[in-house]
Amino acid sequence: MSLVAVFIPLLLMQGLVGRLFREFAVTLSVAIVVSMIVSLTATPMMCAHLLKGEQKHGWMYRTTNADSLPS
Repeated sequence: MSLVAVFIPLLLMQGLVGRLFREFAVTLSVAIVVSMIVSLTATPMMCAHLLKGEQKHGWMYRTTNADSLPS
């Protein structure tokens, strides 16, 4: 949210320069907010889905795993 706050002065600028920067500031602010929503919702959901359940390991992992080696 603090990154979006940086663009507030650009949104409030007057004159020709303000009109040019306004579109830039709105575009970047929307992109940052969408990225924030995705990173707070979809990313943890996908990680939980991938980590769910017991994983099956291949023969290479089972043979090189230090826990399964005889002592």
